[in-house]
Amino acid sequence: MLLLKMISLLLGSMLLRLQMGLLLQETDLCPPHSRCPILCWKFGRILVQGTEFNLAADNYTVCQGDNVTLSCSFEDALEEEMKYSATLDNSSCCSIDEQVIKVAWLNRSSILYAGNDKWSIEPRVQLLTRNNTKYSILITHVDVYDEGLYTCSFQTRSRPYTSQVYLIVQVPARIVNISNSVSVNEGSNVNLQCLAVGKPEPNVVWRQVKENFTSEGEYLDITGINRQQAGEYECITINGVSAPDRRRVHITVNYPPTITDAKGAQSGMGKKALLRCDAMAVPPAEFEWFKDDKRRLTGGIEGFKIQKMETRSVLVFSNVTAQHYGNYTCIASNKLGTSNASMRLFDAYNRTWRVTQKVKQLTAMEMELTQEQQGSQKLKDQISLLTVQREDYQAKEEVANAKVEQLQQELAVTVPSM
Repeated sequence: MLLLKMISLLLGSMLLRLQMGLLLQETDLCPPHSRCPILCWKFGRILVQGTEFNLAADNYTVCQGDNVTLSCSFEDALEEEMKYSATLDNSSCCSIDEQVIKVAWLNRSSILYAGNDKWSIEPRVQLLTRNNTKYSILITHVDVYDEGLYTCSFQTRSRPYTSQVYLIVQVPARIVNISNSVSVNEGSNVNLQCLAVGKPEPNVVWRQVKENFTSEGEYLDITGINRQQAGEYECITINGVSAPDRRRVHITVNYPPTITDAKGAQSGMGKKALLRCDAMAVPPAEFEWFKDDKRRLTGGIEGFKIQKMETRSVLVFSNVTAQHYGNYTCIASNKLGTSNASMRLFDAYNRTWRVTQKVKQLTAMEMELTQEQQGSQKLKDQISLLTVQREDYQAKEEVANAKVEQLQQELAVTVPSM
């Protein structure tokens, strides 16, 4: 970069000498009635024959689209001129208005302005100031092709002067190409790209929005993607010139259904009951329900209805009948596979109530006979028989209660892991 800049400066200086020489040949070197014609003639020859340039130009940085003013000050040179002129003839040879007789602004090898005359065809370049101490131009809406070496050359009555500035145009980082959103099956490889431009060269970072995972570079490679890696991915590019540029890509990861929850129910006849089946899948699963004999349920006239949500299906019984009791199977499926779970709807309340009522009845009969007995062996035998029957039904009651507890535990269906 430095070598190219030095070569550019050298070439610019050579062309500037030639162009300024041509300018001087076409224009009188001294103003009318000048009191210093010999000095002017000598200086004109110096300008044509050779001018020394400073190779170390100052850098000036501007952002693309902004305006920039390039200024050239004569004040120091004019002070030297006044002193130099006074030493030649012990007088103030020339007034300050006559000190600067030639001025020009050049961009690399092209003349932009010579005095008040515009040589550039670029409408964005304008003469801003020209007076005895300052010569400046304005460049509006700076673009990348405006970057380069700018030279201010001015001729005084003793010698030529030049000042140079290297204009650096910075360009905000901008994303120019990014991958489209993608949909892939779980286990596939995913490759994303995000191409950015700008000056200085921008940095590019990929970020997973959900997990805040980051990866540097224009390319993001994901090997064997899983469902947890699905979601939004954001490309961010920045080079310090302006605010970062951001764009997002969505990755959809498809996978077969997994039933995550399945709940049966216990309900008495005439009551309401719900059977529930939850499944995670992408694309979302379709649900089907089957009863004991593998009969597919459709709802409606059979006394129940099926409610469908995004990840759940519910079998709703508004008025349970004896025909509704039994085993049910939920099947969740999409284009990648299926999953199923079984559950029960049972009448545990009715069975327990009947046994309890029989125990109460036998207990009451036993107490009544006990009070009426008068030493009769026959009554004693009846009481003994009722006692045995009561104890038998009490045992059945305990079995029924245990069965209820067992069925309640069976409602929480264990779903095998994938």
